[in-house]
Amino acid sequence: MKGIIVGTDFSESSINALKHATTIADKAKCDITLIWVKTPGTTLGLLQDNINEYLQVAKDRLDQIADDHKTMMPKGKSIKTKIIEGKVHLALAREAEETDADLVVVGAHGISGHEEFFIGNSAYRTVMTAKCPVLTIRADTSVNRALTDIVVPIDNLQDTRQKLPVAVKFAKLFAAKIHILGLYTSSNVEFRNIVNAYVFSVEKYLKEKSIRFQVYKRESFNGAETTMGFAKEINASLIVIMREQGSEIGGLWLGNQARELVNNSKLPILSVATQDILGLSK
Repeated sequence: MKGIIVGTDFSESSINALKHATTIADKAKCDITLIWVKTPGTTLGLLQDNINEYLQVAKDRLDQIADDHKTMMPKGKSIKTKIIEGKVHLALAREAEETDADLVVVGAHGISGHEEFFIGNSAYRTVMTAKCPVLTIRADTSVNRALTDIVVPIDNLQDTRQKLPVAVKFAKLFAAKIHILGLYTSSNVEFRNIVNAYVFSVEKYLKEKSIRFQVYKRESFNGAETTMGFAKEINASLIVIMREQGSEIGGLWLGNQARELVNNSKLPILSVATQDILGLSK
């Protein structure tokens, strides 16, 4: 990995997100950029008269947080701090693209009041906007758990397998096992055959990459609930899902399903954008 971006609003959730990011940086041997976004109409609008003082407070807090977590970083790597301006999800996505970051990490829920940066919709919008994978984490997710078991749900959509290269990258970093979860959300025979075919191709891909894996299949009326229940059942440490770049509609892992996972999962959720990776969509 070349770098990780962590968005913070100084909430407990975003601090926990930074802690998780340091565990990834330690394995990937990369730097972290910790970012706070000053937002027009909220941060700036409310405190325009004292903006210089306010920005200094924000900078001091950023630097203090970075200093508090520097011992968790790998040798020779650091936590850099930066303040940027704009709507949070757009600003983080732009920063990730401009710096060629491999990952954006945000808390699934932020602080209350006027600075609701990562509560629900904002975390979800960050997931839907950034071109690189986005990891969302709740405040109550334990940072002490080793990333040993990764759940990869597979549905009937053609793009569902495109998350595999990213899941494999994480599996190799942490020597983790991948749990393939085939989801039957319909009794239609053709539908189920598509899921079976996709699961088979995923098995083949993981064998080629020398990744440990196990296959499961579940009947499901709600993909998010089934996935979260299964992850709890096997004591998983990460769920990897797909989302279509720039869209919030159409498909199992878009819209309400993805929002439910991002907001409600007690495990970190790694969301991967739709793209043709290694020909897996063919």
